Amino acid sequence: MNMAWKSHEESSLGMLKRQLNQSEDECQKLKKSMKLEKKRLDRLCSQLQVTRQQIEFYTHEYQRALENIKDCNWRVTKDMCTELRKIPSPSKTIVEICEKIMLILDQPDKTFSAFKSLSKNFGYMKDLMSSVQGQTLPDNVINEILPVWKNQTIIQAKVAKISKCASLLAQWIGFIVEYSLKKETVISSKRKEPEIDKKIRTQATVVDDLQREILLLEDSIKSMLEIQASNQEQKSDNEQEEELSEKFEVSKESSRPFGFTMHRGTASGGLLGNSLHCYRSQSFPNFSDEQLYGGVPVKEPKEHQILYEGRNEALGCCRLKFFCF
Repeated sequence: MNMAWKSHEESSLGMLKRQLNQSEDECQKLKKSMKLEKKRLDRLCSQLQVTRQQIEFYTHEYQRALENIKDCNWRVTKDMCTELRKIPSPSKTIVEICEKIMLILDQPDKTFSAFKSLSKNFGYMKDLMSSVQGQTLPDNVINEILPVWKNQTIIQAKVAKISKCASLLAQWIGFIVEYSLKKETVISSKRKEPEIDKKIRTQATVVDDLQREILLLEDSIKSMLEIQASNQEQKSDNEQEEELSEKFEVSKESSRPFGFTMHRGTASGGLLGNSLHCYRSQSFPNFSDEQLYGGVPVKEPKEHQILYEGRNEALGCCRLKFFCF
C-alpha cells in the first residue's frame, strides 16, 4: 500500500515538474515575443510622432511660401514687364525663366516670344499668376521647374542687375516649387497619420494580449511552485514518519519481551514476569491463584518465638504471594 502510494506520489511530482518546466519555457518565449512587439510599437509611436511633427512644421513652411508667392506676384509691375521685353539680347537664364513661367501658367506656346506677347496683356497675366498660387503643381511641371528652385542663388546673381522683373519671376517660381513640395509633404503625412495610428492600436492590442498571457502563466507557475513546495514538505514529513516507524518495528522485533527478570521469593517478580503482549491480552491477575508464580513452591509459614519485653508472642510471615514490607 505504501509502495503504491509512493509511486503515485512520485508520478504526480514528476508530472508537476514537467508542467512547471513547460510553463516556464512558454513564459520565456512569450516575454521574448512581447519584447519584440514592444519594439515595433515603440517604432510606430516614434513614426507617428515624427509624422505629426512634419505636419506641423511643413504646414508652417508652405504657408510661409504661399505668402512669399503672393508678395512676389504683387511686386511684379507692368513697367517691369515692359523693361524685360525691351532687353535686346536676353541671356539664356532670362529666357529659361520666362519659358518656365509659361509652363506654370499652362500656356500652349511656351516660348520667350509667347511670354512677351502675354506680358503685354499685363492684367490677364497677373490673373493667371494669382490663380496658380495656393495650388500644388503636377509632378511633371515640378520636375521641369525644380532646377530654378535649387539654383535660386546662382540665378539671382545672374539676373538681379539686368532685370528686376526676371529676378522677381525667378523668386516666384522658386516659392511655387517650395509651396508644392511642402504642401504635398503635409498631405502625404496626413494620409499616413490615421494609418499609423491604426497600426499602433492594433500593435498595442497584441502587446496587451501577450502581457495578459504572461501574467496568467506567471500565476500558474506561482501556484505550481507552491504546490511543489508543499508536496516536498509533505514528502519530507512522510519520510521522517516512515523512518521512525521502521525503527520502532525493528526495535519491537529484536528486543526481548517487556518485563523484568523473575526473582524467586519476591512478591513482584512473578507478577511482572510476563511480556507486555501477554499482559495486555490477559485480565488483571488473580492473586489467590496458587499457580500465579508458575512452578515456585509455596513455603509453609513458620512461626518463631520472639521475645518482646519479657513477653512471648508468635509472629508469622505472610504467604509469599502477598507483598511484605
